[in-house]
Amino acid sequence: MVTTVLAGEALGEAGVDGGLTLAYGAHTFLCADTIFSHGTDVQRERFIPKLASGEWIGCMGMTEPGAGSDVASITTRAEKRGDRYVLNGNKMFITNGPIADVAVVYARRKRT
Repeated sequence: MVTTVLAGEALGEAGVDGGLTLAYGAHTFLCADTIFSHGTDVQRERFIPKLASGEWIGCMGMTEPGAGSDVASITTRAEKRGDRYVLNGNKMFITNGPIADVAVVYARRKRT
């Protein structure tokens, strides 16, 4: 974590555009680290190597039109169908969203 923060600080000191460091942070912390820290072994094996190499770009979808970034107020739903989840809702202002290969999406699900 410290090394990553130092790298971001160095990019800023070098005059790199702030948008790049924001995109890097969304990819690294909001997507890859979330999968690494909270994903299953299968998810880590599938996503982390390609995210770490830069082959894939990651993002995180939390912000919603009616809730902003207040996670307690999100309305996007995740319904389990077999071994998958089907999402129903709207997200906005997703850094890297238009170019992402992988998205960590915040949603509510009905407990069964």
